[in-house]
Amino acid sequence: MLEPSTTAPTSPEDALNTLRSDAALLTQMLQDLRDVQYLFNRDAATLGGSEKTLVMRCTRALLSWKG
Repeated sequence: MLEPSTTAPTSPEDALNTLRSDAALLTQMLQDLRDVQYLFNRDAATLGGSEKTLVMRCTRALLSWKG
């Protein structure tokens, strides 16, 4: 079993191993990004607790992606 990594990969091989070892997390991230689009037209004041968490988590992922 591959161990999850928190360091940046230095090669495509390392990158693939990182993705494989964190496959469940990657799957959850993809699902979150699909789910959050349904909240785009909502007012932030009407979001429930889990929806707020989802919005914040996806925003952090987006900002990380943008670098």
